[in-house]
Amino acid sequence: MSVAGFSFTGGDIPGFYGSPVPEDLIIDFYRMGAWFPFMKAHSHIDSMFRDPWFYSERVQAEIRNAILQRYSFIHYM
Repeated sequence: MSVAGFSFTGGDIPGFYGSPVPEDLIIDFYRMGAWFPFMKAHSHIDSMFRDPWFYSERVQAEIRNAILQRYSFIHYM
């Protein structure tokens, strides 16, 4: 679809392989990922889970805000 002009790109949030990153960086990953057309929380099977509910309440609130902002602008992406 990208060849036809439809951008369908995105990364694994917050990273795919390795040990978890600091919580502030996780929040930044979700804030950035919210602006990509394809957003997914995904990781390697041998890595720790990257799903939002595995983090603290503060991080969950920030992720929720990023996702809500994404859906408020979804028609423009």
